[in-house]
Amino acid sequence: HGLSIINFPSEGSLLPETYFYFKGYSKEKMILRMQIAMQRSLAKAWKNRQDDLPIDNKNDALILASMVESESRSAAEKKLIASVFINRIRSKMKFQSDPTVMYGFEKTKNTKIKKLKKMHLKIDHPWNTYTRNGLPKTPICNPGIETIEATLNPYKTSYYYFVSDGMGGHLFSKTYSEHKSNISHVKNITKKR
Repeated sequence: HGLSIINFPSEGSLLPETYFYFKGYSKEKMILRMQIAMQRSLAKAWKNRQDDLPIDNKNDALILASMVESESRSAAEKKLIASVFINRIRSKMKFQSDPTVMYGFEKTKNTKIKKLKKMHLKIDHPWNTYTRNGLPKTPICNPGIETIEATLNPYKTSYYYFVSDGMGGHLFSKTYSEHKSNISHVKNITKKR
């Protein structure tokens, strides 16, 4: 039936953008175009990054950007979320990022998680940022250029925590006690709805 077998590109290697092409353009050519676009965009963003970032190389920047992308679709919040992760790197804190746990669980167990539970946070795998220090093994998605740039030029904040506000945004906090208070606040609002 004319099916072609194509190697699936590695996570994080494709730049999600709008691409124009002609009928008959091969999947292989499109993937190569998207990979080249990612390499070029990442190199440019890396060159224009903040001087004092605790990120050693472009691959680590890509992994961190994939985490930021997975945490929020809000352009306004990406630099804030990146600042939390950067602050955690500097303080040698675990990232404790739910999307990394979900990605790794689904990758290692080949099972979708409908709702993340505490038990999932305890199952160790190379992407579990609750059980392991440092960045996950690989990117967990293909971050867009806006997210890569935000990750490499985050706001300078004192935030170490954030929680979803249940309305598409996040509440940020400097201390764990403030974070627990934000979680309680979100739970109360959710119950009232």
